[in-house]
Amino acid sequence: MPELKLDGCSLHYQTAGQGSPIVFIHAGVADLSMWAQQVEAFKDQHQVVTYDTRGYGQSFTEDVEFSNRQDLKNLLDSLGLKQVVLVGCSRGGSIAIDFTLEFPEYVRALVMVCAGVNGVDFSAFEPTEAEQQFWGQMEALAAAQDWEPLSHLEARYWLDGPNSPEHRADPDLRAYIQQAMLKKYQKHQHSGKPSVLNPPAGQRLSEIQIPVLVMQGLHDESPTVFMADHLAQHLPNVRKVTFEDAAHVPNLEVPEQFNAALQEFLERAEG
Repeated sequence: MPELKLDGCSLHYQTAGQGSPIVFIHAGVADLSMWAQQVEAFKDQHQVVTYDTRGYGQSFTEDVEFSNRQDLKNLLDSLGLKQVVLVGCSRGGSIAIDFTLEFPEYVRALVMVCAGVNGVDFSAFEPTEAEQQFWGQMEALAAAQDWEPLSHLEARYWLDGPNSPEHRADPDLRAYIQQAMLKKYQKHQHSGKPSVLNPPAGQRLSEIQIPVLVMQGLHDESPTVFMADHLAQHLPNVRKVTFEDAAHVPNLEVPEQFNAALQEFLERAEG
């Protein structure tokens, strides 16, 4: 796997295919491997780029200050890419929207998959009782560094959905997320000290005039569902798609539906 040497980090990435570029940014519960089915689906018509962000997968980092946005810009510059379609899931979506605001000349369309956005007002939001119970259990396990049960509980939360029955999701997918989380915890590797965008993206949504696709899983946690609805209401040029049989990682849970929705969006954006 190729790597890009940065200050205090070796950023591992993969690129496949030729054509207009699509860059995928993984969720915090996985690494670049979560996009394997999208790479296969889109590489015949596009240059597809995936990478491990600092502290994830094979992108090890020293305990230094850094910017995820600058890391992505450095990667795109090294590949000679601009005007990319940026697809981010969960934490990756937060990186994607922040990057779009800091370096708008690099992005021609944005896809936010079950994504978080910094700076959105959650003061009127109420989580469910089940979610609060999960959060308390996960916080206690993390404090005890009890990684094995924590990774199982997080897979349950993100794949089944905290408000849905246990074992709703495919067991192989749950095992993939559980192992990805456990491996990260057991490595005890640094995550560095990422800088935040200021002012945050949640206060600047009106600046994003490019086409945006918001993707949401029906079984996802309620804060992420709230965020998807908020984005759909406040972004100027937005479409929203909801996957009824997915929670937090729909590209893994319903890949054919995900790829079809992304393909339709790409055709609209290019048209």
